[in-house]
Amino acid sequence: MKTGYKSSVAGIENAVFEYGLAKHVAQYVETEEVLANYIQREYTKGGPDIAESIRNGKLLNVVLPPKLVNADEFDRRIWFHKYERASNKKNMLKQTGKRAYALIKGQCSPALITKLEGTPGYENAEKDQNVCNLLDLIRGICCQFDLNTQGTHALAQAKRKVCVFLQKDLSNNSYLKEFQGRVKTVETYGSSFGEEPGLLKAELANATDPDNLTNQEILEAVKRVSDAEQSVLFISGADQKRYS
Repeated sequence: MKTGYKSSVAGIENAVFEYGLAKHVAQYVETEEVLANYIQREYTKGGPDIAESIRNGKLLNVVLPPKLVNADEFDRRIWFHKYERASNKKNMLKQTGKRAYALIKGQCSPALITKLEGTPGYENAEKDQNVCNLLDLIRGICCQFDLNTQGTHALAQAKRKVCVFLQKDLSNNSYLKEFQGRVKTVETYGSSFGEEPGLLKAELANATDPDNLTNQEILEAVKRVSDAEQSVLFISGADQKRYS
């Protein structure tokens, strides 16, 4: 990964976030995975959980066991053990999350940091030291979308960037990564492919009992429609001359 900016962290100097050029979309996707792997490997306490949170786009939530009512001594001891273990893990993830947050900020170019500081949501991310929220903001900028733009327009622009994206002279690997980066940007705005009512209705019509659908059946149908729609867009944008 060749970049203009280099970080000071040995081993991941080139795994950085930059913005302003089309290549920075694919670079974002690659850098995010490199940093997740680094955190998983180097942060022995809580690293794997933070890395998984980065990949899932949502911080792992450690739930403390509820207080007991009218419990005997044996149950109280068991509860205390579970509470202590969950509390320790929650605190550990909080501290490791702060380390990961600082690491990711350090992988941002100076220009990107300046852009972040003027982005809505950055102050909250800083206050909470939420690494996933920070990455959402970085992704939106690296994929060349202005979060100051009205939400509906920004989402429409994000989806359009996926629909009109062409492979041209990109390698297959770079084309896939840039495509994935653009899809992730759509998801950053709280949307996704597969939400079109007509396509979803047709898919759900194949269910065992279309009149009594479960939440799981609906979620699985949305996933199938999303995968199919993305596949069509990806193939449509591919360089047809290479496969004719």
